Amino acid sequence: MVQTAFQKLERISTEKNSFVGLGLDPTEDMNWLIEKCGSLEAGLKWLVDQMADYITMVKLNLAFYEKTVENRQILRNVFDYAHKKYGLLRCLDAKRGDIMATQMMWAEADIKNFDPDIVTINGYMGEDTVKPFLAIKPDLCIYVVGAPSNESSKGILNYAGCIVPPYINTILEGRRWDDERIGYVVGATKPWAARLISAYDLSTYGNCSPKLAPGFGAQGGDIESVSYSYGNTIYPISSGLTKQKYLQGKSPREVAKEWRDKINQQLAKYKVRSLKELLLEGMLENGLIKIAPSVDEDSWWTLKSGAKSPVYANIRDLPSHPELLKWATYLLYLEMKHYSFDRVSPVAYGALGLGSYLSLMTDTPPIIVRKERKEGHGIAGNIMGVYYEGEEAAVIEDVITSGESSIKIANNLREAGLEVNHTFLMVNREETQKTVFDEAGIEPHYLFTLREVVGMMKENNYELAPEGDKEVVNFISEHLEETNCWAVA
Repeated sequence: MVQTAFQKLERISTEKNSFVGLGLDPTEDMNWLIEKCGSLEAGLKWLVDQMADYITMVKLNLAFYEKTVENRQILRNVFDYAHKKYGLLRCLDAKRGDIMATQMMWAEADIKNFDPDIVTINGYMGEDTVKPFLAIKPDLCIYVVGAPSNESSKGILNYAGCIVPPYINTILEGRRWDDERIGYVVGATKPWAARLISAYDLSTYGNCSPKLAPGFGAQGGDIESVSYSYGNTIYPISSGLTKQKYLQGKSPREVAKEWRDKINQQLAKYKVRSLKELLLEGMLENGLIKIAPSVDEDSWWTLKSGAKSPVYANIRDLPSHPELLKWATYLLYLEMKHYSFDRVSPVAYGALGLGSYLSLMTDTPPIIVRKERKEGHGIAGNIMGVYYEGEEAAVIEDVITSGESSIKIANNLREAGLEVNHTFLMVNREETQKTVFDEAGIEPHYLFTLREVVGMMKENNYELAPEGDKEVVNFISEHLEETNCWAVA
């Protein structure tokens, strides 16, 4: 079986305990290398010699070498030198991106001329951009541009009209093209993007793809950004390892070791979190899930049923926090995509915002059951929206306590000739026996139960608990074990 470049990279990173890559992009302020070593090629090879013990790959940006035939040959010679002498991987930073016919020509030329182990690709034209490269060289891997390091990309990356940002969609789509040989470029200047990419990746596929995080040095990437990435990320450093003003009188070898140690220290501080964990953290911070300040029942909330609870789910305010609403929508979409529906029907009023986003995400028209039947004016009826008899609708709910609301909406829709078998919601308070939904012929799908909320708090060393209140969280956990619900009558 062929070992891919990413598998080799993982082995090298483990052996050297390093996630540093060396970027060799010659500019005028690197002329000191020519003065020191006699030529540009000799200078680049000297840098490789200096840092080989602390780096995992050499990354050469093709744009800096394409000007002349001589420079292209320098690129190939440096690649061969680093690979044959030190076993370093060769990353060709080309960012090619076009239709299939063009990509085939570029793939043949780049692989023949430079023999890279990894190439960077601009994947916004889809699978056609990667297929030719993967087909020619069986062990070659690709970093698809996700969230680049340059500042001007920010507006496109965070386009406000998208429930899932374009750069996230590119990454999720890329894993469908080839889950073993495709990773992503995530700029070290965008720690928020690195955090979200890891979260979406982990929530969708159960693990995180390899990433390349350029942007340290001249572009101003902060070492803190490392904390938001994951251990299979390589940090290629160019200016910080090759230009005298960043070396500050130290040898490249010394500086490479310093970078390796700084990055490792930052990685040790952070545990990658899934989108579900980020959502829970945001809901707690913004009061969408409230934990009582003490175990004293006087500080608890009284529910509609009259029961007292140390936890309150205020999901109807979710639309006031658009980013959290987008995350919740995507996570419920992951549940809904396994089924096919003709309509979605959010329960008024608490689930209207969530239902609207899910309607857009799944491209499924919404219908809404009125709380009170409209009579005497306009078009009478209790269902808003267009629907047809025999269609299947999914009920969207914010919180399930007794299950009464979901079942009532389902029955109203059934009376109108629609089929209803599923309800999707944010929080199951675990006060409803499964038999209630079984008898109603409805399967509930939910993001959180209290058991999960408490479990996630414990797994994260109580960091998600308000003010780190272990006492209340542990009390709720024990109470659940005793009563199998989270409210006290």
